[in-house]
Amino acid sequence: MGSIVFAVLLLVAALVALVVLGRIPGTVGLVRSAVVAGLVLLAAVVVAASCVTTVGTKDIGVVTVFGRPTGRDLPNGIHLKAPWQSVTEMDGAIQPDEFTGKDCIQVRIGDSSTACASMTIRWRIVPSEAASLYQNYRSNNVNETIKSSLVVTQLKASVNEVLGAFNPLANVNQAANAGHDNTRISAAPDLDAFSAQIVTSMNKRLASMNRGKPQIEILSVTLSFLQLADSTQAKINAFQAEVGNTRIAEQQEKTAAAQAAANRALSASVSHDPNVLVSRCLDTFEEMVKEQQPVPAGFSCWPGGGSALVVPQAGR
Repeated sequence: MGSIVFAVLLLVAALVALVVLGRIPGTVGLVRSAVVAGLVLLAAVVVAASCVTTVGTKDIGVVTVFGRPTGRDLPNGIHLKAPWQSVTEMDGAIQPDEFTGKDCIQVRIGDSSTACASMTIRWRIVPSEAASLYQNYRSNNVNETIKSSLVVTQLKASVNEVLGAFNPLANVNQAANAGHDNTRISAAPDLDAFSAQIVTSMNKRLASMNRGKPQIEILSVTLSFLQLADSTQAKINAFQAEVGNTRIAEQQEKTAAAQAAANRALSASVSHDPNVLVSRCLDTFEEMVKEQQPVPAGFSCWPGGGSALVVPQAGR
């Protein structure tokens, strides 16, 4: 629109020059015509330039007249338009936004404590809805306004909706009350499942705001970490410590059972098989002979033996 005003000013200047130069004595008609023609030509160039516009890659050009969308959206490339029309570019590329650290999203979870969700979201505007978005969120930076007023607002609402039912201590309490095996109970959140639920919730919310037709497309949400409140985390840590103690106790019980079984096997072999005692006795006797140790009188390895065993003395 500014170019039209400038062209009109140039034409006015051409008329003024025509009148003024005509009143100056001695002014050559050729000079006067050249000045006027130059101003008119410049005005024509300005008007022609205002009829051409360029839309950047991945952008969507919203054509407006006096700030009102005409319903004509332009894809990337060079386009012709009326001189009185304006084109506002809206970013149609995929927008990755990260909420981590101090920018994580505060949420109240199922045990009434607070948590902070770290995540990354990928979204983009629906090209056919660019004009409507421009009209509803028009500002000096319409892209930033859409992000803060629409995307981030609905993201926070969806995160609270999904994680509001998550109680990290529910499984622990249930296991304790029912006497279940606590080594098979996990208090860790299923981040992938929550991410998918947040995407579904956001798309549903955004569609409901525009009569079932979403203006923003949520491509993905990646919930990477859920920072629980200190009190909740302390309870989970205590539970995990008890899980470790249970596993140690179970292993000790298995070890004791294995040792008892080994002892029973050894005891059974000794009490029911006398040949084992005879064999060990003969081994001991052989070692005594090799070491030239004296053998007690009446020594016998055979159970119930009534005769004494005569052992010749070494060197005789």
